[in-house]
Amino acid sequence: MHPVIEKLRGGLLVSCMATEEEILHGPMLMAALAACAEQGGAVGIKASGERDVAAVSRTVKIPVMGMTSRNDPSGKRWITPTFEACEALVKAGAQIVAIQGTKARTYGDPTEVLIKRTHEELNAALMVHVTNVEEAQAAEAMGADLVRPTYRQPTPDWDLLGKVISAVSCPVVAEGGYWRPEEVARAFDMGAYCAVVGTAITRPALLTRWWIDTIAKARG
Repeated sequence: MHPVIEKLRGGLLVSCMATEEEILHGPMLMAALAACAEQGGAVGIKASGERDVAAVSRTVKIPVMGMTSRNDPSGKRWITPTFEACEALVKAGAQIVAIQGTKARTYGDPTEVLIKRTHEELNAALMVHVTNVEEAQAAEAMGADLVRPTYRQPTPDWDLLGKVISAVSCPVVAEGGYWRPEEVARAFDMGAYCAVVGTAITRPALLTRWWIDTIAKARG
């Protein structure tokens, strides 16, 4: 196991990301959010893009997981699809790189190449996004340090999480659709190694709207 992975065991990583349309977009603000998360007890930070990763890495002492998005010629978005993208994130300060390990990925370098080169040339750990048990097992066989079942729904896919945890021996990350601490606790009870939460902590505009809508529904 990569040494940095042990630091994440049983802990919460906070995803500090914002799109260009959001008020909090920008490295300085993401670094401030990351510092707040660290002060609150987060064991790691997930950040997007070299600029944000660099700013966050200079600000916090806990591990930083970096990812970036690249579009293929058709405009479809892929998560950290090339070794050059991995290298840029590590040079910016990321100790862990999140990549896409789905069979559907048709752009960039092969997953096996990304894992091998990032381990050997950059000495960084890899979290691989997968969508099913087969992809999780393949990622583990290639040397993934962490696998993260990817959910395309607003709530956790408990069935997929459980199946992946049962199918692999490498650490499994619970991420996507977690809104309540009780949900993360359930993921840990199922065997998740660590968890990543973003929107429910770091997206104040969406959280405010959620509060307002929920209050309105409760009042009929």
